[in-house]
Formats: sequence, structure tokens, C-alpha cells
Amino acid sequence: MSFKKLIKDKTLSFLRDTFGLLNWNSDMVFQNTKFALLDDTTDPLIDNITVRSDRGNVEKQGQFFSEEPLHIQYVSNDASQVSLDIAKHNPATTVTVEDKTGRVYDPSHLPVNVGS
Repeated sequence: MSFKKLIKDKTLSFLRDTFGLLNWNSDMVFQNTKFALLDDTTDPLIDNITVRSDRGNVEKQGQFFSEEPLHIQYVSNDASQVSLDIAKHNPATTVTVEDKTGRVYDPSHLPVNVGS
């Protein structure tokens, strides 16, 4: 039987309640699974993200929810790159920005492509 890695270098945070592993209609093997309780010194949350553009307009700062996995901010079509100012709850938190191919970008120089 062969297994393939389904989650590539991704970490998940459970902020409260219980720790569990969920699978649905699948056969899974969990190995070397560890967990640690989070506190203010280990909390990986982001407190805020501000988007800036090299040219063009960025819409007014939208609501940001630190426990949500997605943040959408619109920029005008003439923007060729944006930068993210990321306020981390814990200064030791590492933030990585990558595209769908796995290429990693510097958050202060993110290319913008219309329609991608």
C-alpha cells in the first residue's frame, strides 16, 4: 500500500476546546503526531495585515479576523506589486507567502497578476 503526503508543510492551529484528527471517507495513517498548548509566547496568530501598492489604489482597510485562514484586499488593475505589513501577535512567528506552485515570495514585494 502506498501513501502520499496530502498536506505539504502546512500547520494548523486549534485555538480552543479539544485536539482531534478528522478524516472523512478515507483511510489514513497518523504518525509522530504531537501537539502543544499555545500561550502568549507561542501563539502564531496575526493581529493585522495592511496592504500597500506600488501604484494604483488599495481599497480601504477591510475587517481583519486573526482566526480566519483567508484575508481579501482589493487593489486597482494598474498595481504591479503589493507589500504586506504584517502585525504578528508573537514576534517569533514566521509568515511565508507562496503561490500555487510553491514559489515563496518576500511579503514586501508581491507581484500582482490580473486574473490569476
